[in-house]
Amino acid sequence: MKLTDRRRSLEILWQTVFHDSDEYVRMFFDRVYQPENTFVIEQEGKGVVAMLQTVPYEVKIESAILPCAYVCGVCTHPSARGKGYMKTLMQEAIRVMRKRGFALSVLIPAEPWLFEVYRRYGYTVPINVGVEQYVPDRMEQTDTCRIVPCPEKTYDAYFDLAQQRRRCAVLHDAADFETIRLDCLADGGHVWVALDGECPVGMAFEAPESSTDVLIKEILYDDPAVKDALIRYILHRHRAQTAFVRVPHSADLPARPYGLACPLDETLQPSDLQRLFMSLMLD
Repeated sequence: MKLTDRRRSLEILWQTVFHDSDEYVRMFFDRVYQPENTFVIEQEGKGVVAMLQTVPYEVKIESAILPCAYVCGVCTHPSARGKGYMKTLMQEAIRVMRKRGFALSVLIPAEPWLFEVYRRYGYTVPINVGVEQYVPDRMEQTDTCRIVPCPEKTYDAYFDLAQQRRRCAVLHDAADFETIRLDCLADGGHVWVALDGECPVGMAFEAPESSTDVLIKEILYDDPAVKDALIRYILHRHRAQTAFVRVPHSADLPARPYGLACPLDETLQPSDLQRLFMSLMLD
């Protein structure tokens, strides 16, 4: 199958299974998809009936920077299910990821029941996330900064500096930063930058969850007052009753299951991976 025909077959399968918008699917295949990172099963006359994507990233664990592969887009056409295709793809992908030298692989199950399914393939380390809640009438008014929408590439240097402060996190390069920004826009949200004069001091990635709630996928800031200003601004912009903010899991917050990790390097400790923060993945 020609590369252009295969890509179209993959796009059709993606929309059939996940029901994402044309805009999102086009963005993923224009910006993220790479044929060499895609595993497929084809049937004669039907094209691609099962697929799996392995997207390369780097992950920071304390002072170490390691290669990581994010598994996503795992799906089988409804007419081809029950034939073991997912097992075949997962086993082959793990074999190839090990061969390519990835230290670990991570994923975010689309449904709660899939956590147990992925554990069968070695994704045994849970990755939890903390979620803080904010309501407008409990937030003190401050004028610590000016908040503006993030245009293309302008503040990716600040983003890189801020994400590097995380102790354990999946890292995103400049190209991925733009993909994340476009994803927020496609969801009806935005990336907002807090400025002190012309200097960035904070950043928030947000999208509405409902008519009353807004999700802040990631918030980065130089000072807690900047964090509060960003959250208050986003609440006001959406006229939302509640803002839910993803933060690294800690003992102070209830653990919420978010993702799973599969160590491919045996020297990695589960205790390190459980603290991994990966709030900006395309899921």
